[in-house]
Amino acid sequence: RYADALLQWQALRLVFPADEYIEQQISVLEATIEQRVAALREQITSLDNKDKKKAHRLYLQWLALQPDNLEALAKLRGFEKTHVQRAANLKTAKNKKKYAVKPVVKQQEDVAQTRIDDYLAAADRLHRDNNSSELLQLTDRFLRDYPEHTQALDYRFKALVQLAEQAAAAGQLEKAVELFEVALSVPGIGAGGAVAQRNRQLRQNLSTDYYRKAMKRFNHNIDQAVAYLQTSVEYDPQNFKARRQLERARRIQQNLKLIESPAK
Repeated sequence: RYADALLQWQALRLVFPADEYIEQQISVLEATIEQRVAALREQITSLDNKDKKKAHRLYLQWLALQPDNLEALAKLRGFEKTHVQRAANLKTAKNKKKYAVKPVVKQQEDVAQTRIDDYLAAADRLHRDNNSSELLQLTDRFLRDYPEHTQALDYRFKALVQLAEQAAAAGQLEKAVELFEVALSVPGIGAGGAVAQRNRQLRQNLSTDYYRKAMKRFNHNIDQAVAYLQTSVEYDPQNFKARRQLERARRIQQNLKLIESPAK
């Protein structure tokens, strides 16, 4: 049951991503599985083409070790119909249910669902514990395996919003805006609503902050004032005071350069 054992250790890694012992166990299991698969490949290669029964058995062993292996799955699909029919003919009606062969495709679907359930259970624990950083890392791994999974996208959105609010509470408004905008880009979930309004509010606050910084430097450091005013307008294009002062600052900056040019 190497594949089952590996799946359990991988589920533990989702909850304890930095645990060295867990990583060691996963590495050992992965190496063992690779060795056994390599041995099965050699046996399959050496088989006579007519020895379908043994080939079928070897591919089943391979799939048991690597439930997601597409090569083994494709080969077994070819055997599946004949294999199930033979089993049905050999058994009585009473024993059909007891000895029925589970379709390979169904096996693969069961494994995938188990992984999804493990992901979701871990994500729910992290969300309830307000562990947003680890939840975000978990959803990144989740979405690499299942890119369009709605619940994974929802957990990613929630993690990003929580991290953004934490940054805002710590006075890190620029980081908060960056995180909110990543959250708003989550497909099918992040557009509009209260989060978009919150992000606009923070952008306006930042625009005002940079405008005030610019005005404090306007009379003694025009270059710095221009830079701050540009940032102010980038955060809030509707900040018309910043726009007007930016135009004014640029004119002063150009005039100063003209005055300084002859001296050079």
